[in-house]
Amino acid sequence: AIRVITNMTYAIEQESPLLIVVRQIRGVISWTLPYTFSNGMIYSSASRILCLQNEINRTRPHMSRVFIEISTSNVDLIDYSIQLENITEFLLETGVSQQFSVSPTMPFYYKFTFPPDIEHVFIDVRSPDQLCTIVSVQSFDCPVYDISEIGTRQGHYQTMASIASFNVYASEFPKRNTFLLVFLVQPTDTDCLNDQEQTFIQPAGVIDIQRQKNATVTLHPPANYNFLYIAIFTTIGLFLMIYFVAFTIMCRNPDIYDQLGPDQLRKI
Repeated sequence: AIRVITNMTYAIEQESPLLIVVRQIRGVISWTLPYTFSNGMIYSSASRILCLQNEINRTRPHMSRVFIEISTSNVDLIDYSIQLENITEFLLETGVSQQFSVSPTMPFYYKFTFPPDIEHVFIDVRSPDQLCTIVSVQSFDCPVYDISEIGTRQGHYQTMASIASFNVYASEFPKRNTFLLVFLVQPTDTDCLNDQEQTFIQPAGVIDIQRQKNATVTLHPPANYNFLYIAIFTTIGLFLMIYFVAFTIMCRNPDIYDQLGPDQLRKI
């Protein structure tokens, strides 16, 4: 996968933003710099991962064209930089943990394809910090909904602070048996708090607030949980067998306690 990273030198007197438009074969994505959220938070850098849906069914190396357009209506010149980064750990596998970093302007997502012998997987996401994050499961299509305002419009999602876990079934994606697992940190922690909790709201206009989240995601196959069911039912069966043996002894010897003396009963 390819990530497009954009940075700019922010000036408060700047009248118009930079507009970055990335055109691919099957989709167009765009964003502005500075990247401004609805609550007034401003970031001078932003990045997006290019959608690879047009790479489906490719069987040999090939060239893919991507067009990047940068424009502004600002009168003065704006200093900016653009960088393309190759993401090598883009695919998820069952039983293999992946570590990643994500922020409000730097979303991240993985792709997972169900093997023929697996009908569902258990997703486990853990993080040492408490930053509110959206974990979204989406079909493998373009565009990828990885922006805060629309990150919950496709597929299903869960908000998390430090832990998120849920099942995903192959029957939900009959078209390709493939889904995207999208991560995006919220600009505030409001969505992860209950009515009794409070969060500090940054004043509007603050630049580049550090909200980078480090997390680990692991996909567990259903076979890992069969051992749990076996242990549960084995324990239940063992107790039932003990009760059955005790009940059988009592039925065959109903007066067994009548034959015991006081000292023997006291020991029992």
